[in-house]
Amino acid sequence: MSDCFKRYQEVVNLFSKTLPFQAIHKIERIQNQVQHEAFNLFRNAALNETNCKFPDNHTQRLFHGTSEEAVDAIVHGSEGFLPMLSGSTNGHKYGTGTYFARDASYAHRYAKHVSTTFYDDSDYIQVKQMILSDVFTGFRVQGNERMHCPPIRPGERWHRFNSMVDNVYNPAIYVVRDKSYWSNYVVLTHT
Repeated sequence: MSDCFKRYQEVVNLFSKTLPFQAIHKIERIQNQVQHEAFNLFRNAALNETNCKFPDNHTQRLFHGTSEEAVDAIVHGSEGFLPMLSGSTNGHKYGTGTYFARDASYAHRYAKHVSTTFYDDSDYIQVKQMILSDVFTGFRVQGNERMHCPPIRPGERWHRFNSMVDNVYNPAIYVVRDKSYWSNYVVLTHT
């Protein structure tokens, strides 16, 4: 089995866990080297500060739904996500930052229809798009709307929590700041 097919199947499986009957129109691989390098620098620094023995436990593949214009800027720009714009459309219930969802079904609610017209066997179909990213979630804390950044971890002088979440024990929503993400795929779905 080729690496390309394995990656495609992994995306389909993650997506289908919570949207099993939603058709995938296309999966586009993102290759933004600037974002990838910034993510690796951030992740390695965060892992070093905590002497982390299990780095894979602190990185998750998460979904983000937004508008077509925002997806284009996130995917192709060197800045990626802009946490300062967090809450400009939907509020910031769990803190200020970029929101990611464990479940594709949650992110899909925030994905907007794309302006491009797609035809499938001469029928017009509407398409939404979401981003699938690797996100360094690290040490998490219960978020709330008053949090502008994660608080300092207990017993630490300078080191903050890495993410704010909706539920510390079973998080479905993660809020992160800085360069703690790397966008991997754009997933386009039929609606």
